[in-house]
Amino acid sequence: MYFYKIASFMKLILLWVYTIWIALIWWFFIVAKLHAYKFKNFSNYIVPFTNTLFVILWILTIVWYALVFTYDEKNSSTPYSNNSGSNNSSVDY
Repeated sequence: MYFYKIASFMKLILLWVYTIWIALIWWFFIVAKLHAYKFKNFSNYIVPFTNTLFVILWILTIVWYALVFTYDEKNSSTPYSNNSGSNNSSVDY
């Protein structure tokens, strides 16, 4: 039971870390988009490139949020179990 509380807490932390990270990436994209509109007369490729980047970032954001929500902590790591049957904590060399 305790493991599930830790697992849900870890998923919440993972979700917050990802949200902060993606907000930072989107902030840089918004700054780049503003500069693209400012300098769009210098090149014909700035606006199509930023539009393509917008679509790619949008798809990656949705896909990675789906991965975070479907991440299963129970199968991510196996706890160590000693199947020797003895409670002896000494090591025989």
